[in-house]
Amino acid sequence: MFFYPQIFGGRSSGWSSFRNANITDECAVCGKGFFLELHHIKPFHKFPESELDPSNVVTLCRTHHLEWGHYFSFKSFNRRIRDDILAIKNRT
Repeated sequence: MFFYPQIFGGRSSGWSSFRNANITDECAVCGKGFFLELHHIKPFHKFPESELDPSNVVTLCRTHHLEWGHYFSFKSFNRRIRDDILAIKNRT
């Protein structure tokens, strides 16, 4: 995720405040509380109008950001991440 600004241009000036206001204390997938990142469900470089939309973000740990948010490649993205999170949480 750190390479996005160099490839796609910088984030909006409101990104830091938005991130601080919307990131939660734990990963939505595993519940860990460290190495947290705010994942855009619809990537900001493809949908710049949704960059600061709270309904377009979910907190994930670094591992699950890559695995579940991007299917192991930051070139792809998972539009169904919220459904996947529910399925993971409801496994027995």
